[in-house]
Amino acid sequence: MRWADADTKIGSRCVLSIRQDSPLFEYSKKYRIYAPVLMRHENEEISLTMLLDKVEERSTKTFSKIFYAEDHGGKLFVKYPIRPDSELSLINSILNTPSIVMSYVHLELDTLYIDFRFHSSRTREISDSVVGYLKKSNMIEIERLSTGSGAFSFLEEINARTPLSMIEFSFPAQDDDVIYNALSENNGVGEVQKKPGRDYSVQLYLESPAKNMKGLSLVSGNDNIYETSGNSPHLQKLRNLCNDALIFRAEHLMRTFDRRILISVFVPTRQTEDFLRILARINTEKDTQSIVLHRVVPFNPELSGML
Repeated sequence: MRWADADTKIGSRCVLSIRQDSPLFEYSKKYRIYAPVLMRHENEEISLTMLLDKVEERSTKTFSKIFYAEDHGGKLFVKYPIRPDSELSLINSILNTPSIVMSYVHLELDTLYIDFRFHSSRTREISDSVVGYLKKSNMIEIERLSTGSGAFSFLEEINARTPLSMIEFSFPAQDDDVIYNALSENNGVGEVQKKPGRDYSVQLYLESPAKNMKGLSLVSGNDNIYETSGNSPHLQKLRNLCNDALIFRAEHLMRTFDRRILISVFVPTRQTEDFLRILARINTEKDTQSIVLHRVVPFNPELSGML
């Protein structure tokens, strides 16, 4: 199976906007901030994290205290916890719905935008969750709800605003790797999800029903879609180091060949060298060697038929 065969199986798309009466949102509006946001799970709490350019107004102790900001050279690392009683708790509700693929979260002026895809069979669950929050708050709006939107249509939109590059690399599969076994036995492709948590989650798109359901959760029997969590030391280290460096991964696809896992990750072109340095660092560590770099190319929609 190629990615083009699976691209629109998770084809429903929703974009929500959330405003808040909070110092961060007010500050973002005042200084016209646009910043990609990563979600991190630490100590049973989900936080929004982002990098902001450091200017004089942001270099005060008050700013650092309010926004949990840390100085990273010319940038400020900002962490903003999600309160259980706030509009942002809608994010938790969405993430707990099976099939969710979080595409892009970003802060623009005084609004947080949440862009995600989901399987059509979960439309009722998404509708109930979103409508429930709409009843409780006038700070949440639906910007878009549509069908027929796959990963590559999303990548084209992002690339139009922020040029992307694809980095492709592979590493040896472990004998007990649930993800490798499911993909190789059923001729499938995978999509790493942007869900916060200790382990990374992967959505598996298989050509036929899974031969072994151990470790897998069914998303759609009609489309042979499954979810599972991964424990590859290569991907765990990559995920943690990229999160620490706030490297935005627009999409993260995988397939298998010759007892190896092949990863195709799409990052902003300006962050390509940072990502490659992290790969090089991982490849020097004893338990995560044997990484092979295959391609580094600008984004092209035709790549979907090659992956």
